[in-house]
Amino acid sequence: TPEALARLCTACARLKIHEVRLFEVVMAHVTAHWYDYPAAALAEIGSATAPTLPCGPEQVHGAYERMLHLICADRDLLTLRSVGFAVRFLAVAEGKKYKFPASHTLALAKRLVELRDDTREHYDISRVIEVFARRCPDRTELFSTLCRHVHRHLGVFEPVDFVRFARGLSLVQYRDDRVAHALDKWARKRSAEFSAFDWEALLTHMAALGDGGKRRSQQLRKSGLGRSLPLSPTSVLQDTTNK
Repeated sequence: TPEALARLCTACARLKIHEVRLFEVVMAHVTAHWYDYPAAALAEIGSATAPTLPCGPEQVHGAYERMLHLICADRDLLTLRSVGFAVRFLAVAEGKKYKFPASHTLALAKRLVELRDDTREHYDISRVIEVFARRCPDRTELFSTLCRHVHRHLGVFEPVDFVRFARGLSLVQYRDDRVAHALDKWARKRSAEFSAFDWEALLTHMAALGDGGKRRSQQLRKSGLGRSLPLSPTSVLQDTTNK
């Protein structure tokens, strides 16, 4: 079934099993029997295959374009998880040579806002806010929705997710001090999980989240939590010379 194929593709992608031949067969079947595939399955398949299959060939891009058109046409059937897959698919499949219509981005943004009151489902919110921040940074209601949803994800975030969410939010004008507070609280709890580079990136992006974010970023720097970035060879040389 389409749902089974979607789960298989997702499992391969998560396990870093780059089964190009499998993905090609699945994409060929989607192209030939697109009418059998619900929007959610198309979004999940696209999210899994696009990072591996080349987007340059016209035939592949044509298949991706049809899939995204079908996904957006049936966006009312998408859950938050499906929207997350679709947004990631859109971002990965669009290359320098081919650009998708802005209407695709706006359709997915609209669907996410419609699901504002969904308080349970988890999705790839850190990747979603990064994509939307670069494509439609003026959508206040959209970023308000994402800030509302992020609180239930913080307990399961990986360090890179903290960085991505803070970076995405720093790219837009919308601000929510409750998010800055929550990022601060969870960063303190889980500081040992961060590499030095991720910790520095998180503090840098938090500092761009308004006065509250800047204050909390400074407090985290002074707290002694997290790992410090290694000194560059130039810095080490200068320190040695000064001594």
